Amino acid sequence: MSSFEEKFGNLVNKTVSSVEGLVNQTADNVSEFLKGSSSKSNQSTDKIGGKMGSSTSKMSHSTTTSSSSSAAPTTAKRLIPLFSVAYGVNNAGKTVLYPIDVSRDFAGTNPDEISVGHLQSHLAGLTSVPVEHQALLHKGAHLQSDTTLVSLKIREGAKMMMLGRVPPDPDQKYKKALSALDDEISVVSIRVTEMEMQLEANGQVPDTRKTLHKHFQLANENYLRILMKVDAVEIPSDRTEARQSRKALVVKLHGQMEAVDKLVLKCVPETTQTAATATPSEQQTSSDQQISSEQTSSEQQTSSDQQTSSVHQTPEQQTSSDQQTVYSDSR
Repeated sequence: MSSFEEKFGNLVNKTVSSVEGLVNQTADNVSEFLKGSSSKSNQSTDKIGGKMGSSTSKMSHSTTTSSSSSAAPTTAKRLIPLFSVAYGVNNAGKTVLYPIDVSRDFAGTNPDEISVGHLQSHLAGLTSVPVEHQALLHKGAHLQSDTTLVSLKIREGAKMMMLGRVPPDPDQKYKKALSALDDEISVVSIRVTEMEMQLEANGQVPDTRKTLHKHFQLANENYLRILMKVDAVEIPSDRTEARQSRKALVVKLHGQMEAVDKLVLKCVPETTQTAATATPSEQQTSSDQQISSEQTSSEQQTSSDQQTSSVHQTPEQQTSSDQQTVYSDSR
């Protein structure tokens, strides 16, 4: 074998050895990498599993809590289910039913403690029938106010019957009388409004003003008659609401009469209004002047009568008069 072949063989051997070493090293690195990844994966899996377990536990606890919280209303409805109370009839002639839901109508009250009295108080607000005027019937039995609803063992959709009536209003007769008088006021007020419109439209015409003046005075007379009727309505002192209604009607009448008085003044000429609104001293001065004028006129009339009588005297009367004059002068 030549030297060249020996050198070439040595080079090949070295190259093979290098490649084998490199492959072995790569294999070792891959093995170590795989071992490390497997360990990290196991740790992540443990963490995720722990979190999922905690979440599952919380969800389980929440579900248990929710179930326990929703159990109370179910128990309340189970103890006292939905039912209705029949009372009265509607316009169609059908019985009116008032649905009762304990969880809604008696919220905050222990279902075991809800009594017939509680139910009656609730029905009083729905029907305006006072508790003392109510009678509740269930399965043909008259219920006592202290009986609990749980003890009645009411079935789902059951119906009770309520008997009773709304008591008459003790102020009804007073209100009716005052209402009738209020209607009379309205009639007069409508007429006054119509006349006021006529005054605004034709107030410059003397005849129209004179006619309206008369009608306005008649309207005030009608108001005064109604006021006397209102005062004649006798209401006991303990009937506060009715007495207040009567007082309000009196105030209304006074306001209407004052308004008509202003309209009456609009119908009067300005000169007459000035005389009517003069002060007492001015009215007294005017009165004195009238009296003085009347006295002067009377004296003038007397003098004129004397002159006329002197002119119409007979000769004998004239001679006697002259003699009386001479005699008076000689004295």
